[in-house]
Amino acid sequence: MPLEVVVELQIRAISCPGVFLPDKQDVYLGVYLLNQYLETACFPSVFPIMIQQRMTFEKLFENAVDPGAVADILESFLTRFELIQLVSPVWEELAYYEENTRDFLFPEPKLTPSHPGMCREVLMKTAASFPGIAPKIEFSTRTAIRECVFLHRNRFLEERYKSRRPLSTSYGPKVPLNNMQMKPKESNLNRLPQSMQSRAPSPYSARRSSQDQPAQVNPGNNFRISRESKPPFVVRHPQ
Repeated sequence: MPLEVVVELQIRAISCPGVFLPDKQDVYLGVYLLNQYLETACFPSVFPIMIQQRMTFEKLFENAVDPGAVADILESFLTRFELIQLVSPVWEELAYYEENTRDFLFPEPKLTPSHPGMCREVLMKTAASFPGIAPKIEFSTRTAIRECVFLHRNRFLEERYKSRRPLSTSYGPKVPLNNMQMKPKESNLNRLPQSMQSRAPSPYSARRSSQDQPAQVNPGNNFRISRESKPPFVVRHPQ
């Protein structure tokens, strides 16, 4: 099961008492941690530089089996802070700090510090042109090593879905065209649904509604039909 390292870095300030930078362009701090590089906002080049910015770094170790193994791997990772000034034509590095990631995240022998999130301070190394003592970075870190349970489960379900997915992307059963029969259009009113017959009288019956009298029912269950529609009959006398 893979393990993930999540680091929350809170950069508070960069102090350097008694130092004044000759160039007045803005400065920023670049952070390289867990193979990710993030930058702070730009600030005026006046110490102390009050940054007060939070960063989050994440790294997945798929082959690690326990937190101790992750800590050993972190020894081969580099953590670097760079204080950069936007001097023309591109930029100029004023100072930097480097340390392997394990010692940076866990300065104590154990993986869990006694006071997680407490403020820490490290001194930077200055460039040759830096006018004064080394700047100091004030920051705090919170580190978590956790199992990626949901990530592992999602990958398993995804592979299972791919193995069961049919090759065809069409939906529903396929029926050969020669087995399909097209019904002719029905114009007869008697073939309409029962609900439609009561709502759609034929033009013929509508035309004769003004001429014919409504049917009446007598006790003998015989219908009284209008004269127009009464069939002729002949009374035959015996010969």
